[in-house]
Amino acid sequence: LLRGLVDGLADGAGRVVVISGEAGIGKSRLLAELARLAEEQAVTWLEGAGQSIEQGTPYRAWRDVLAAFFGLDEGMAREERGRQVRERVTGAVGPAFAERVPLLNDILRLDLPETDLTQSFDPKLRHESLTALVVDLLRAATAAGPLALVLEDAHWLDSASWALALAVSRWVQPLLLTLVTRPLASSTRCSSSYTQSSAHPTRWRPSGVKATCLQLRFRPAMLARTRAGRTSHTRIARSTPPEAR
Repeated sequence: LLRGLVDGLADGAGRVVVISGEAGIGKSRLLAELARLAEEQAVTWLEGAGQSIEQGTPYRAWRDVLAAFFGLDEGMAREERGRQVRERVTGAVGPAFAERVPLLNDILRLDLPETDLTQSFDPKLRHESLTALVVDLLRAATAAGPLALVLEDAHWLDSASWALALAVSRWVQPLLLTLVTRPLASSTRCSSSYTQSSAHPTRWRPSGVKATCLQLRFRPAMLARTRAGRTSHTRIARSTPPEAR
């Protein structure tokens, strides 16, 4: 299954994958195997995660994603970080976007001076312009080769991170977007329809993109063995909504 997802991406087929399961059941191991297969196929791998103590920080999960995209690290001076981001943006999508680079302050905390253009944006327009810029950058990346994007601990994503993930899933293709989460609310099902409820979506609909849900569950017999202190295994339940096939 995992190899098929990576092979499909290399052939130009994008997909959204939701890996859900309780803590400690094997989500990280499954993701590590997916990363290994992606590396074999020379797939660019970008990864971010929700943070329990920063659920109120807009775009927190995307900070690590874009830091990796721009090749930033914590040891870089602020001026160097800003210069590198500006060069990467103009190189990927053209010099006309230089005026929009300060929008990335909202995700990367670059402290770049605002331009006349970005200063003129109201909050709604700023959010829309930032989303469009990230989408354009990731589109440029997919033009250079296959791209996989992972958002771990999705149950802790802030609403802005969810909104950006939805936009990226709709407009960046081919892309393998993987969401790793603890079990969603009982009202939530792995579906190809999407609505947003407060800080997280209860349903996921990346328009025109196939969606696969991998639910990791204990087999009842194995759960009993676990409680008895014995080694256990997990079962992967795969669900692909008919309308998303």
